[in-house]
Amino acid sequence: MNILLSGASGLVGTACSAELRAAGHDVRPLNRGTGGEGLPWEVSTGRVNLQDFAPNALIHLAGENIAGGKWTEERMKKIRASRVDATRELCDFLAKLEKPPEVMLSASAIGIYGPRGDKWITEQTPNSTDFLGELCYEWEKATVELERVGCRVVHMRFGIILSPNGGALKKMLPAFKMALGGPMGDGRHWMSWIALEDVVRAISFLLDHAAAYGPINIVTPNPVTNAEFAETLARVLKRPAFIRTPAGLLRMLFGDFVDAALLSSQRVKPQRLTELGFEWRRPELEDALFSML
Repeated sequence: MNILLSGASGLVGTACSAELRAAGHDVRPLNRGTGGEGLPWEVSTGRVNLQDFAPNALIHLAGENIAGGKWTEERMKKIRASRVDATRELCDFLAKLEKPPEVMLSASAIGIYGPRGDKWITEQTPNSTDFLGELCYEWEKATVELERVGCRVVHMRFGIILSPNGGALKKMLPAFKMALGGPMGDGRHWMSWIALEDVVRAISFLLDHAAAYGPINIVTPNPVTNAEFAETLARVLKRPAFIRTPAGLLRMLFGDFVDAALLSSQRVKPQRLTELGFEWRRPELEDALFSML
């Protein structure tokens, strides 16, 4: 399969590219710069210099890091532009090709649901109206032009992706290794997670399954509370985990991002992945952490 890949240099993109190439696919990264590997991509217009490459599929992972700083008005505009506007322009360009891609796997996030306490969340749960909820809703709607020309579009609603090489786990590890880790806030909020290894396997799985379309939660069937997560990580590292980070301190340091993401309770069920027959290699947190650490 000929695959276009945006966000190829990110945590998921790097792992995904290696796996897909090993499986025999021709993967071409979209390059937003002036040099380096890949096909030149003009983000503002969506135009890609495809040269003689005819893509069958697009895996779209590019976007500004939402955890890269406080959510000022300027930063929120930058996040929205990198996700909503860039996705819309890219899909509009590809939809006009003589032969558009047959399938698009587009990144989204479980942040679309907002905080739900102890309630189970499925793909049928309505989106929230906070910043993340509206961002993800617009992000998913930005693929409409490709859908109109018959492309099978999957909106991959990622949970917390665990890897020591990036994301939340990488940021937590130094404190936990020094026995300074522990729960955030009261620790009762739910964390819906998935190992990077299973993310890559899910992407390959969704590429090949014609019945996969629309929103799909990319998490394990076994979410944990933040307190359980801290306890498990500490046990795997053979360290204590009793230093609790007060919610007030987190809000002072990170602003609105804290309640929308760090302390947001989301108990997400991967209903569609289960229905499609996907099998997790690392469905339990302790095994997943042990295997990667």
